[in-house]
Amino acid sequence: MSEDIDYEKFYDLESYLYKDVTEFFQLNGYISGVQFYCILIWKAERVKFLNARKIIKKEESKTFDENVKILTREIHRAKSDLERIKILFDWEFRIATASAILTVLYPKRFTVYDFRVVEHEELERFENLDYEKSERKAERYLEFIEAFKALKLEKEFKDLRSKDRYLWGRSRYNSFLRDIESGFPLKKRDVK
Repeated sequence: MSEDIDYEKFYDLESYLYKDVTEFFQLNGYISGVQFYCILIWKAERVKFLNARKIIKKEESKTFDENVKILTREIHRAKSDLERIKILFDWEFRIATASAILTVLYPKRFTVYDFRVVEHEELERFENLDYEKSERKAERYLEFIEAFKALKLEKEFKDLRSKDRYLWGRSRYNSFLRDIESGFPLKKRDVK
């Protein structure tokens, strides 16, 4: 019944994901279709349908929810982090989305691969991981995680997610400054 759903949890997806969804996965070894869809929206709402179709396409005779359970159980049963990443690549997820899924499911072991984080000078060597040869991409992502963990910043962080939010926020702030300094030039599509 919908009366049992706490709709306020969906207002702040990040809090919902890193509390409820992470905990649910750790207790049950899988997550639901709605929980998975929330990860897709949180990571990149603009491509949520594209990513959701990857789930449906895998086994078209099954529902979205059934396929999500199959995928997340497979991730849960994997023997290593490398295997977990490769599972998501086999389901045709790109590195940014795969890393977001793994970060929600295993927040102490994974971090989100995002252009805003990779623009940090010490992480630039990991730009364009999606274009690495497929057999090397998963290993490179694990190398990225280790470099991310070792990254020294102006302050200390209690966990990987806090460090990720800091770098993401710093990048976003710098893009605000660039926009302001540019004087907001008009582009052809802006002129009517």
